[in-house]
Amino acid sequence: MLAGNRCENCSKEVLASKARFKQTKWCDRCAKLKKRASSLASRPPRDRRDYMRTYMAAYRLKNPGLSTPYVQKHRATRKLKGARAA
Repeated sequence: MLAGNRCENCSKEVLASKARFKQTKWCDRCAKLKKRASSLASRPPRDRRDYMRTYMAAYRLKNPGLSTPYVQKHRATRKLKGARAA
């Protein structure tokens, strides 16, 4: 941990209230960059889309009753159309 009120990343001065603990000892700019790097929003759109598709498909399999009747009917007809094409 750096001595004084200095950012752990870029060594700029940090507010005294934030500089008390190492996990909050970041200047505003570095804190935003660090937060974004560890979030899903930092991924490229294609990776994010693929991740959410697989996540939601697994979620719907685990929780089939959460869909509205309209959505359930739509999925059933889509499944039938896929079975006919094969």
